[in-house]
Amino acid sequence: MHFNSCPISSERVDVVQLRISGLFFILFTLLYLLSQNILFFLPVVFEMILRLFDKRLAPFLYTAKLIQNLFAIRPKLEDGASKNFALKLGLVIAICIIVSATIPVVSYTFASILLLCIMLEALFGFCVGCVVYQQIQKWSN
Repeated sequence: MHFNSCPISSERVDVVQLRISGLFFILFTLLYLLSQNILFFLPVVFEMILRLFDKRLAPFLYTAKLIQNLFAIRPKLEDGASKNFALKLGLVIAICIIVSATIPVVSYTFASILLLCIMLEALFGFCVGCVVYQQIQKWSN
């Protein structure tokens, strides 16, 4: 689901880069789920934290930009506030995965939820966190 404007922020983000970088999130989350080794999930958490502080330092996003340029894919700008909210929501889930790593069924459940959300965004352009963000905006008005 795409939202073009936010009453709070005018920030715009390139969803092409987000969707390409989502493939890396999918890869590392799948590696974690299949290997049952939490170390494979750490790049996901690291990427999310870097994006919160300085997007230029985020390796998945940087690589996505290189791929976008290599294939001459035009940018597609959308509301950044809802995408940032989705990132923060994803980070909360990622932290739950790390914290619950000693309880595999809980950790894998969180990882599966995160994987589903990332796949919906990367493959179909449907941002679950953005839907939650928009609902919160409606309820607060």
